[in-house]
Amino acid sequence: MSSNQSGAQALNDANCPLHLLKPNYPFEYQAPTLDKLKALALKVFKFIDLNLDCKLQDSHGESVDLNTLNAQDLTNLKLETGSFRADSYEAGILYVSLFLLSENLKDPCFKNKACTILDFVEKMTSLFKEAQKAPFFKALLDPKNLDDCGTMGLSLLYKEKLKTSLNPALVDIAEDFILHKEHRLQDGTLARNRPYKDTLWLDDLTMSIPFLCMKGQRDHHDDLIHEALKQFLSYHQRMFNEELKLYCHGFVEHATSHPCFAWGRSNGWVMLSLTYLLASLKKDSAEFAKLSQIFKVFCESLLAKQGLKGLWHQLLNKEQSFEESSASCLFAYGFLWGVNFGLLDPKAFAPAAITAFNALTSKIDEEGKLHGTCVGTGLGMDPAFY
Repeated sequence: MSSNQSGAQALNDANCPLHLLKPNYPFEYQAPTLDKLKALALKVFKFIDLNLDCKLQDSHGESVDLNTLNAQDLTNLKLETGSFRADSYEAGILYVSLFLLSENLKDPCFKNKACTILDFVEKMTSLFKEAQKAPFFKALLDPKNLDDCGTMGLSLLYKEKLKTSLNPALVDIAEDFILHKEHRLQDGTLARNRPYKDTLWLDDLTMSIPFLCMKGQRDHHDDLIHEALKQFLSYHQRMFNEELKLYCHGFVEHATSHPCFAWGRSNGWVMLSLTYLLASLKKDSAEFAKLSQIFKVFCESLLAKQGLKGLWHQLLNKEQSFEESSASCLFAYGFLWGVNFGLLDPKAFAPAAITAFNALTSKIDEEGKLHGTCVGTGLGMDPAFY
């Protein structure tokens, strides 16, 4: 009778039912336990904690105490933030994730980190406003595009649930920019003037819709939620490809041809935006019925595009493009959200999400860094660009 190196009996067709023999998957193939989820979250958090910080230094490189700082002491201040900017749109998404981790894993360390950084940002921007100059964090006080304020504004709304804001004006600035200052098409659709005049980027859904939904819910202003819905449907009309059942990353309003590049992460931004919008609408409304059908069709298409190794590709309809981690994170999240919200069949979508999660786990190194994520991407008009 054969045995393995540990001395245990080797399983084979003669001594074990075939369906109990374990295939040789490239990653763990089972639902993670809560303990494993916590351990993985803490591993990634350790990397974040080491590489994201905010410390002030004076012109001599000496540390400056934020608690004793006033508007007259801002000359020649320098900011040390580690490897990541503390006020980027990526940081905004990160802070939201930390708040949600604390809520779901019942561990305060994640939200405490987010609150510490955001307290610093709020304190400094409040002083800058008083002094009428901003050595850093300028974009939060005077945004030039949605990237400057949308997700950071969202993270500040999450923080407000836990503690008093040190600079509530930042949320008002974000709202004012989204509603009144960002460029729009003639019909009111949010747009950019790059790389061409009147260009729509899927990215701008996440830079606006989650903030509008959460702010509308906080203030009981349905008009903000209706604006978010209007924006989504306008993008959907122009950018949803009926053949692929996926979204094109960009759309140039006055072009005569509209090539479709279904960039993974931009479709992930659609997924994230849909979760906020659906959660904000009344379930018995016609708007919810329409949007939930859009969500289901989109998720069915994504389910069919999941790669053999559990992840999705950089260009979703191009299997020869590389497997991309950030999009896969967003799709797995959207699938599980849809299951928990009662919109998706758990028998089909939960296994797909768990498989993606396990595949992503294999992409995290010992330091807590996630590999396989594409760089910040502009908008291109050919597949090689992506």
